[in-house]
Amino acid sequence: SNLLTGRGLPGSGEVSSLRDRGADRQTSPASSAFLVFDAAISFSLFKAVFRGTLMKKKIFLIIIAAVVLFIWIHSMIPRENSASESTGIMQILQSILDFLHIPITLTDHIVRKLAHFTEYTIEGVILGLYFFPLSLKQEDLHSKIMGFSLPLIIGLFTGFIDETIQIFSGRGPMIEDVWLDFSGVVTGAAIALIITLVRRKHSRKHEGNL
Repeated sequence: SNLLTGRGLPGSGEVSSLRDRGADRQTSPASSAFLVFDAAISFSLFKAVFRGTLMKKKIFLIIIAAVVLFIWIHSMIPRENSASESTGIMQILQSILDFLHIPITLTDHIVRKLAHFTEYTIEGVILGLYFFPLSLKQEDLHSKIMGFSLPLIIGLFTGFIDETIQIFSGRGPMIEDVWLDFSGVVTGAAIALIITLVRRKHSRKHEGNL
């Protein structure tokens, strides 16, 4: 999609010009909201993990619905607004890197790729933290396989609809972006699986000491 590839969006020279002109202005509310949303969801996930609590069904439905709707609604943003938003996010992240004295120069293309990858990684973690513990409790192999496959299936479906929406928003879908989104889901699911197995091992060890 143009959100990630920059197809049909300002070139590198224009982006640099936008970045220079934007240095003296305030970051757009949408850009700030994007970062705040991702940070809030990530904080909620890690808080649940460290407390060792399983995700309840209602909480899971609310969080995953919020994440998916955020992704899909974001795809409806016209490409001009999307370009402005990505520039604002790039300014925020670049300021953080400069403050930490990290010698990395971000580009519009990198920020767009990382934005989608991060969104779908979060989705993969949420789906995995809900379905994997349930799958481990199943006795028959078919139910286990289905439970471990659902996060990947749902994540792939989300990415497919995401790119389909961009047909109507004028940004244009790209199959490579579906695979980029899916790689984020796989990464998130892998993180969730590691967390689930570690928590399960810790729980069994605790029960053995009782």
